[in-house]
Amino acid sequence: MVEQPLDRETILDVTVNVIPLVMLVVFILLFTVVTPWGPRFGPDNTIPTLIMYGHLLFTALVLVLITYQSAKVISRDEP
Repeated sequence: MVEQPLDRETILDVTVNVIPLVMLVVFILLFTVVTPWGPRFGPDNTIPTLIMYGHLLFTALVLVLITYQSAKVISRDEP
């Protein structure tokens, strides 16, 4: 029988990264829907907006990759 790479125990071990990921997604959605400082892409807001989205998306992507890698290592090292 083939073993699944991510079993229940491994998923429970990496769920600590779900809360920060959900927080990042909420911030991305809020900043996309609600812009209290004015239009998203105007003559004064283009570069700061791109930097803001870049930081949020990069952080979320790195968190997903680190979580996946740690899940692989945890599942490999469990007896």
